[in-house]
Amino acid sequence: MATIEAQDVEEAVAVCATLQKAGRYDWFRGQTRDWPLRSSFIRLDSEQREEGLRQTARFDYWVKRTYGLEPLVLNPDMAVAAAQHYGLPTNFIDFTTDPIAAGFFASTEPDQVHDNDEHSCILCLNTVDLENFWKSMPQKFRKPEFITLTVPNLWRLEAQSGVFLFCPYTDFEHIYTLDRIIFPPTKLTGGIPEHGYSPERKSPLELQLDQFFMNETLMEGNAAASSIFKKVYFVPGLPGRCNPLIFAGGDLPIHESWNSDSIEPWLEERTTHLSELVAINLSLEVSDSPDEARNAFRSKMETMLNEDPTLRSKLVKFTYSFAAPPQGVSSERNITSAARLWEGLRRLPFTDEEIATGLGNCLALQLWWSKPGLEEIEAAANTCFGDSLEVALGAPDGSHATAYVEEDALLGCVRSDISTFLVPETEEEVEGSIIGLVLGCSDPTRLFDFRPLASLFATQICPVQVITRRDMAVYYSPACLDSFGLP
Repeated sequence: MATIEAQDVEEAVAVCATLQKAGRYDWFRGQTRDWPLRSSFIRLDSEQREEGLRQTARFDYWVKRTYGLEPLVLNPDMAVAAAQHYGLPTNFIDFTTDPIAAGFFASTEPDQVHDNDEHSCILCLNTVDLENFWKSMPQKFRKPEFITLTVPNLWRLEAQSGVFLFCPYTDFEHIYTLDRIIFPPTKLTGGIPEHGYSPERKSPLELQLDQFFMNETLMEGNAAASSIFKKVYFVPGLPGRCNPLIFAGGDLPIHESWNSDSIEPWLEERTTHLSELVAINLSLEVSDSPDEARNAFRSKMETMLNEDPTLRSKLVKFTYSFAAPPQGVSSERNITSAARLWEGLRRLPFTDEEIATGLGNCLALQLWWSKPGLEEIEAAANTCFGDSLEVALGAPDGSHATAYVEEDALLGCVRSDISTFLVPETEEEVEGSIIGLVLGCSDPTRLFDFRPLASLFATQICPVQVITRRDMAVYYSPACLDSFGLP
């Protein structure tokens, strides 16, 4: 084993780059400690491995039954790569072809505690040398595999120039020792791309993965999660989940707007890539009310989308600033919720006007929601949209979310022929009541006209979700739901 000592992580990265250019190494792995090379699965004890295998089996089952994940089904390595990047234990070990990325993952924050004799390190691998070395090994020893793949819409892998070494050995370095560069624990400051190596922004695939890991959190009985997430109300055991006291015969046919040709574009996963950020700033005066800010933001986005037809193919960083900030308000704030909303909406067939309206509402909600909390977001929705109703959204995989939507706007999405299916005795009472209708049927394909509901997702339901559900499942289109009810 060759060990090179560097003064800090910056020098270690420079050494890696030099040795890579010379052809000595092609893969690198950054570690905050000089640990031996072991996979996340190997590092578990026997009980943890059993649970890891069960979780992996659940993930595999979920991938195979979730629309839009067909590339992962066709290539199991892609599924394992996605699982690895989201913390599931596997025998894939992360490497990178980018020395700066390796330095980033080997670097430490100034307040992290290390023992005086501990070092950070970057492991250095020559894949050709390891390939040749293994040719002399007995056949009973399974050969490590070099896995280089592109997983569509897995931005974490793309950002990190990630590759994987399949390595199922407990003490691999007793067989083949990797060279390493060691250095005192220090923080990397230079050369990191603007999007970072663990992007906060989420691609369509990563948004779907949030649904699986939300379910895993719920399965673990997380007390905090159980107090936040609410089940969707529905009538079990009835066709279309329709209440016979409200709908004649307990049946309401699927509305024609939900036919497969109509909703296919709303389910289609388009491959998007990390790209250079486009910065959009909204300058506000101190006197600007949330309404004025919303209208200004919406107008600016409509203009930009009209002037640049390619804007929806790009990443955008949204900020707003006050020329003279009010007391207690920073002069500039990054609207991270707006960026998340942009990522979810831009790839779907929403109109530019719907996206601009949604972004304007997102800013208004953020300004109104001065004290984060469940009661406060309801008040913000009432102020922003009008009298609002809390709704519960459920997906086929069991994940779910809540949001707020203006009652009259949601009523306007109900199919126009709804009165023909109502029980005469309750028709007068229920027809004009969105609460009564939703209580009567929790299947969105039967109760709503698809396109008006989709528009309401862009302008109201999604803005509320991205603000209140930072690391949880967010649904950007009603096409991915199988229930729409009341908490």
